[in-house]
Amino acid sequence: MIKHTDIVSIESLRNKTIAIDGHIWLYESNKGCHTHGTSGVSYLVTFFNRCQRLLEYNIELIVVFDNINSDCAASTSSDSTAWQERKKRRAGSNRSSSPLSDCADKVLKIQILLRNMGIRCLVAESDGEAQCAQLEMAKLTHGCITSDFDYFLFGGMNLYKINYENGGKTVSQDVIHLSMDKLETEHHLSRNRLIALSMLLGCDYYDQGVGRVGMVTALEILSEFTEPAPGGADDHPVSILDRFAAYHRREIPERADDSETKKKLRKKVVHLPDGFPNTELLTEAVSIYLLPKVLKIDHLTFPSKPFKDMDVVMNILSKTCGWKPERFDEEMERSEKRKTRLSPDTTQTKERLFPNTEQTSDGNSSAFTSISGTCESMTPSPDHTQAKRRSSKKVVCEYKRASPAVVTQPEPEASETSSIQILN
Repeated sequence: MIKHTDIVSIESLRNKTIAIDGHIWLYESNKGCHTHGTSGVSYLVTFFNRCQRLLEYNIELIVVFDNINSDCAASTSSDSTAWQERKKRRAGSNRSSSPLSDCADKVLKIQILLRNMGIRCLVAESDGEAQCAQLEMAKLTHGCITSDFDYFLFGGMNLYKINYENGGKTVSQDVIHLSMDKLETEHHLSRNRLIALSMLLGCDYYDQGVGRVGMVTALEILSEFTEPAPGGADDHPVSILDRFAAYHRREIPERADDSETKKKLRKKVVHLPDGFPNTELLTEAVSIYLLPKVLKIDHLTFPSKPFKDMDVVMNILSKTCGWKPERFDEEMERSEKRKTRLSPDTTQTKERLFPNTEQTSDGNSSAFTSISGTCESMTPSPDHTQAKRRSSKKVVCEYKRASPAVVTQPEPEASETSSIQILN
């Protein structure tokens, strides 16, 4: 997927509404705590820093969390042993408490912090990525910040991956952007084809995949066994996989007009699971992606922006993370300076004060005119010069009487001619 991405400036997200996959950030924060042995509550600082950096670009945020009590985390089918708990949900576990209760407590604390920062929060019906995709399909957001490509399987259109450094204190100016429109137009990868691809390679809800099938082979399968559905609709993922499985098992005879790639796939050694793809496990996984459980949110039910109270934010970071009020004030002051420096208004003001000048063919600037020689309009007349001299002497005398300890020299006499050169 990475080779199909574009690099865009973070400025391209200015003034847009962007959803954030909150559990991805929580997973990354917990992973960092475990790796570096930092405080277990540093996830609050991570969310604070990351969101604050995005707010400096005037990006409107809505942070969406998985519903950790949802039945989608594990299958209820008889083949439940093949299901695996989502990695993001498992990230909050430790030996002393259950993974779900520990994660739920963290999500609650994060929501309190973010809402007091004036940031919308939402707990999804099931998967956070699915809810983020629903928000974009409803044209309530312009995309989602996540590193989970399942976002496209749920119907999302624009995925952004932002790199943070130094605990979220600095944000990369280059943002990885993956567009569903580009995948469809340039690589012929529709949503249904991506779902079929994920079943072949393995995914959150069908972890086993198909043995000995990698990305190249999977793309060849999609290319050879996808057929237009009636009415121009997208081919169903299970139909694509069923054609491949039947052809590979010799249930469908080889034809003279079959491509060399198709014949190669027929002979390739792959480990198809029993009954593939018509198993309860696979069909349920496909159904989860095509018909995810989401809150049906529209413009009327979109969460309103919460009241911003940075005093509460400071108290949370102080009591929970050990921040002193001075540190919080310094952080907010630096943030405000960055926001001012990054503002387009500031950039436009600089351009007005210091316009770029283009050199003409004769070497002179097109924005400024060079003036040399005597400028009669600016040359003082003899009468004006003498009057100025008398005025200067009078001022000096009065100043000396008022302050005898100060010795002041009169102004030098003005020259009879002036030569003015405005340099570029």
